[in-house]
Amino acid sequence: MTSTGRPIHPVGVGIVGAGSAARQHLAAMLACPEAVPVAVCDSDPAAVSALLAEHPSLPGLRGLPDLDAMLADECVELIAVATPPGSHAPLALQALAGGRAVLLEKPPLLTIGELHAVIAAADARGLVTGVMLQHRFRLPRPAVNRPWTGAATASLEVVRYRPPGHYARAVWRTDPRDSGGGLVAHLGVHYLDLACQLLGVPAEISASIDAVQGTQIDQRVAFTAQFADGARLAFIGTTGVDRRSERLAVYDADRSLVVTDDSTTYSADTSTTRPAPGTASLRSEVYGDVARAVREGRRPAVADLHGTRGVVTLIEMLHAAGIESVAA
Repeated sequence: MTSTGRPIHPVGVGIVGAGSAARQHLAAMLACPEAVPVAVCDSDPAAVSALLAEHPSLPGLRGLPDLDAMLADECVELIAVATPPGSHAPLALQALAGGRAVLLEKPPLLTIGELHAVIAAADARGLVTGVMLQHRFRLPRPAVNRPWTGAATASLEVVRYRPPGHYARAVWRTDPRDSGGGLVAHLGVHYLDLACQLLGVPAEISASIDAVQGTQIDQRVAFTAQFADGARLAFIGTTGVDRRSERLAVYDADRSLVVTDDSTTYSADTSTTRPAPGTASLRSEVYGDVARAVREGRRPAVADLHGTRGVVTLIEMLHAAGIESVAA
């Protein structure tokens, strides 16, 4: 219901892609009354059929042959792009040209050039662009709204195991042009985005990168980044150890923020700790934020693609810095 007591008109969503990311999008919408899945398409019709068979409780969800068919469906107001990252830019531009709002799965785009092109197309048509970087909803508003200074220092640790056969499950996973990489683009991206929400856009980096054997997919990464105003971030991460740990800590002269798997602690005049919501719940918040933006004709309050300049810059800089060491 709206604040006036009127029923909410859910935004109709068409999902491009019928893999694991699409399943996560469907789960998020099932918990979000403001968005409803109405169509799905994929280059593999069998994948679409399998996805529909898994959700018999969604009789309104239809399989369509491609994005063109989706754009011809007046029930589709928002296109959720849940395909390999290398395809995000052309699909987003096609959807925007068709007059639809867009929600991009992470990593949203792989270069600043792609980001600028998508944002320019959206802004020219007055359309919403959102991003599935759901951990943004874990940041306390005071930590985001009050600028951090150039004296801020941050550290980030990301340890998320991926077995040797993980990348062999799909061809696109082993090609950085399609996948955008491994550890940084798919696992580190969430907390790196949090760091960039606070510290801004990185200006320079120094990196050391090891690859999954026989690929150019980053598996073990260490880098330092300096941001435009002088703030600094140190990152270490690996997918080669059977452990899980994610921890971002940001310290400034008079406050600090620590985000872990379990909680978020913000300390300024007082210290407040909040438990971490489940991932599905956070992804539902993204859909609510983007759906409200579509209905009201404005940018999303939190899940706005415009706010990804920092993390997309970082992904592009790391790719450029790591090509030589990854290939070695």
